[in-house]
Amino acid sequence: MLTEFVWVTGLVKLLTDASLALYIVLPLLALIVIGWNVVKRLQADDHEKIKYKENMKTTLVYLVIGMTVNGFITMLLSYFPSS
Repeated sequence: MLTEFVWVTGLVKLLTDASLALYIVLPLLALIVIGWNVVKRLQADDHEKIKYKENMKTTLVYLVIGMTVNGFITMLLSYFPSS
């Protein structure tokens, strides 16, 4: 019985740490992708600028979805003991 509790506690701690890392990694990755699209958009022709604008919108949507899912995971993990 004790080994199952230790295993679950370790898994919860691992998932909590991964969730915390995602709070840092997701916005940084989104900033890099959006920055890259801004640079490419400045160098693009008029008909290509629409593509880069759509890429930036898509990146922001994925960031919001990722942060929302990460928040739900963090909320669910808060119901389990982590120590």
